[in-house]
Amino acid sequence: MSGLRLLAVGSPLGADRIAWRVAERIQAPLAQRLDGPVRYLDRPGAALVEHLRGATEVVIIDALLDGGTPGEVRWLSPGSLPTGGRTCSSHGFGLAQALALAESLGALPGRLRIAGIRVSGDASGSAGPPPGEAEIRAAAKAILAGLAQEQE
Repeated sequence: MSGLRLLAVGSPLGADRIAWRVAERIQAPLAQRLDGPVRYLDRPGAALVEHLRGATEVVIIDALLDGGTPGEVRWLSPGSLPTGGRTCSSHGFGLAQALALAESLGALPGRLRIAGIRVSGDASGSAGPPPGEAEIRAAAKAILAGLAQEQE
């Protein structure tokens, strides 16, 4: 099946749930483009590779700790992900490592984009507060706008 595969990486805890909440918001408007239901991944680590296999186009949504304004979206490429210190994922084996593994296994899709949603605090959920409705709304709007702009 071809189409856009949407992967929401996070957890049910604290600020790290923002990817899931935003994916819930954008699933319906993107329904015609998606290759199936949104995949909600709870700190997938290396298992992310299996969710990339067979896809032609993938958008990964994840929380981003970079000191920016919570709710803002920063579009990233695999090569621009932080690999040390504060990373896009605080799940031990982070997004950058999982994508490097996927590349070495030939499992990267032809088109891959990462929407890093800026959050405050600790994205592991132990310290960061859950995302507010305004942050979720702003991030969903920014992701939909970014994807629409690419279609033009």
